[in-house]
Amino acid sequence: MEGEAWVAYISASWCGHCHPTLDAVDQVIPADRLLVFNKDPREEHSDMVAWNEDMEAAFERELARPFIHGPNMSEELGVVGIPHVFYIDAEGNIEFDRKGLWTNMDEMSEVWNQTLAA
Repeated sequence: MEGEAWVAYISASWCGHCHPTLDAVDQVIPADRLLVFNKDPREEHSDMVAWNEDMEAAFERELARPFIHGPNMSEELGVVGIPHVFYIDAEGNIEFDRKGLWTNMDEMSEVWNQTLAA
């Protein structure tokens, strides 16, 4: 994603209350600009293919996004609560982050446009 703005969505496969945020972010952020990270380091929650398939079944659509096992990155960013969404500009700076349930797609789109302009 070097040289381009992108969004990191950080959650865990077992987080049911996180689904609405992933659903909204997936609808707003362009397909090649969203990465989905798992923060749970436990082996039983490291199957990213299964998590992707579960979310596709729940949303009844394809999620053509990378699902990445990223507990170390989550720890480095200080992520404690989930879901946590980071908007990163083309220079690699965090322009915005939000923790907790977030489903307002108009707000997400506005922040995305601000991140692109940064």
